[in-house]
Amino acid sequence: EALLQPDWGPAFRISVLRGRSNLAERQGDLDTAIALRREAARVAQDVFGDWRLQVIDETYVADLMWRAGLHAEAADLLAGLIESMRLRPASDYELLDAIETQLWILSDLGELGAASALARKALPVMRRMPDSRSSAARTS
Repeated sequence: EALLQPDWGPAFRISVLRGRSNLAERQGDLDTAIALRREAARVAQDVFGDWRLQVIDETYVADLMWRAGLHAEAADLLAGLIESMRLRPASDYELLDAIETQLWILSDLGELGAASALARKALPVMRRMPDSRSSAARTS
């Protein structure tokens, strides 16, 4: 707590919260890791006003929730987040990261139909992404 001074900027607060979350995660305390990442997402939204940082942290919260066995809750969080990104876009990278996480959670839950439908919705976004194979071919 001593690292989080009220007069320090939100970007630093988010960085400290993420670091503490990572430490808790490595120590196997997923509940604390989830709570700290949620707080980072809240700071990104309420204090910093940065939608992209909020998306990154909420996606990571869902990943932690999945690892903590909260599969349905993680899937619900991501479904809402992905829908929000359709209305208020983040970058394609953040959208695909959330979709990828949602795909393996849905697959883990046995929701293969929902996972397939989501994968089809991801295709247009994936097509907009740089093709690393094409760039490698041009440089060789």
